[in-house]
Amino acid sequence: MIMIKLNKILFMLLSGLFLFSCNEEKIINDVEINEKFAIVVDSLNPKLMLYDTKDGIVANDKYFDVNGVNLGADVSKISEYGGMLFLLMPTAYKIEVIDKFTFKKLATIDFSADKLEPSDICFANSTDAYVCHGNDTTLSLVDIYNLQIARKIKVGRNPISLACAGNQIYVANLGDNTVSVVDSRTHKQEAVIAVNTAPCLVAASNDNEKILVVSIGDGKINKEKQKTAAKATFFNINNRTITSDLELGTLKTKAIDQYPVNLILTINDWAYIQTTTHLFRLDAKRESGINTLSSDNNSMIVYHKLRNQLLIVNNMRNKVKIANAGNAGEIKSFDINSQIRAIHPL
Repeated sequence: MIMIKLNKILFMLLSGLFLFSCNEEKIINDVEINEKFAIVVDSLNPKLMLYDTKDGIVANDKYFDVNGVNLGADVSKISEYGGMLFLLMPTAYKIEVIDKFTFKKLATIDFSADKLEPSDICFANSTDAYVCHGNDTTLSLVDIYNLQIARKIKVGRNPISLACAGNQIYVANLGDNTVSVVDSRTHKQEAVIAVNTAPCLVAASNDNEKILVVSIGDGKINKEKQKTAAKATFFNINNRTITSDLELGTLKTKAIDQYPVNLILTINDWAYIQTTTHLFRLDAKRESGINTLSSDNNSMIVYHKLRNQLLIVNNMRNKVKIANAGNAGEIKSFDINSQIRAIHPL
């Protein structure tokens, strides 16, 4: 009987140790995870740097190392699809496409014949990408399989930002205060929605049920006009009606002074709007609750969707902050002693 009781006690102790060890293995510390990034630095002599949070700079110019030539033009944005990185180069009227894993150049999508600047890109499906040109009135449809321009699509003036939501592409037309709705099945503009002055940023919610459009307002591009507030406007995708129209500011941070430059809409429906002077957070699910997170004059924010994190770049401080996508709280940071032009998580 004593032996049976001892065996039971031993079994319980071993079971407890096993469960404790299993629980220990599930604890993940974001600070200790090694993260890797492709970073384009220097606008005059651009280089594609590889950086990881464990070893620091792994390669000073991976693009040159692999391809034997320089990037040759400033990069405004890096987008990813299907194991490829799309490097947008507005001043050179092109997009360089490279392999995400080898960094070998795959193709150049060339818009130089018409001097079209690639301002933004989104991927509607496995075959189609849409590129907007902020200095024109068109989108370019790109065949992803062949990495070639398939056709042009007429939209509004100065289409500067776009977002894909299901089979629809929403385009912010800065020059005529509208949002174009393009159908990926017809490759045509199917509707035009009037919005606030100077729409510059657009994003789709994770469930593809709403669109968020951010507008600059009057008196900031054309300074002869009286200033009006920057705004964040929500649309219902199904009936294309406005559900909320919010001033981008607080009691202390006036919306009339804000010039929006960047927008992120996370998988948890937090909207982060970067202006030239501040970083705001907005509850996109409830379409309310704008608050100011910082006034650090950040250079850019990028969303790491896979890890649900923000990358907040401050070139004045030579710092990249990896932040929680729920509250923008810092997880860890690292220094880059060069001006960052674009950054993308690998």
